[in-house]
Amino acid sequence: MSPTGQPGAVRLIETAEGAAPVIEMILPQGRLPWSGHMGLFSAPDILARIRAAGMTIVFVNTRAQAELLFQALWKLNDDTLPIAIHHGSLEPEQRKRVEQAMADGRLRAVVATSSLDLGIDWGGVDQVLQVLSLIHI
Repeated sequence: MSPTGQPGAVRLIETAEGAAPVIEMILPQGRLPWSGHMGLFSAPDILARIRAAGMTIVFVNTRAQAELLFQALWKLNDDTLPIAIHHGSLEPEQRKRVEQAMADGRLRAVVATSSLDLGIDWGGVDQVLQVLSLIHI
């Protein structure tokens, strides 16, 4: 039955599988700080990944972490790659401009909280990085 209650109105659509995901962990070089770093020590590695890809979304856990990591990336961004920031404390117009720039292919990366993944399906994203993800075993 279809959602309207009409028999036969629903059909199954099958597609070929997409590319298999590549899942890996980027470990920092040198000594890892015990606390207070918010992933900023990984900024050089993150920027290297952004340079090597077409479009990257860098997810972080908090708005403060988004702001600090965005600033750290810009300090290292000698190539002036177009990188934006997206989180819930930004004005709605600013978030929409970032989303449109992503859709238009004008960005190489967006540093974002979960505000960017709420029901949005982005095509053309080459990689997604999660900074300081927690693994519970």
